[in-house]
Amino acid sequence: MLKQLHFFLSTSSFATQMPGFRTRTTWKQFAAMIGYPILMVLIYVYMRYQMDLTSTAKDVIFLGLNNFVVVLCMIILPFILITNVRDIRKKLPLFNSGRQILGIILTVFLLFSIMGIGTTSISKLYSDAFSEKLK
Repeated sequence: MLKQLHFFLSTSSFATQMPGFRTRTTWKQFAAMIGYPILMVLIYVYMRYQMDLTSTAKDVIFLGLNNFVVVLCMIILPFILITNVRDIRKKLPLFNSGRQILGIILTVFLLFSIMGIGTTSISKLYSDAFSEKLK
């Protein structure tokens, strides 16, 4: 079973583009095989956060959307940029040559701004009963 998994991870075109499997370094593959499931569980737990407090189906949708915005801005997009998935940093002008620090600062500012504006806008759509439960 382990040999079959190792064969799949070393030959699959999808797996060879995933961080942890691109270089085919054993310790990175091991860390990725442990890290990805943990990351998925953490994302699932956060996405389910406060769902039991919801009053209406509308609140469930808006809370899920709110949690997705936070996960996107705090986990998914930084992960993509940090691990340089599909050489994305080469395609972004602020990450080229000597402007990397400026690109990082602007990216962090942009992600926090998007998250703040998004979550604030979405939280205004909650029902009054759900808003009271959150306080």
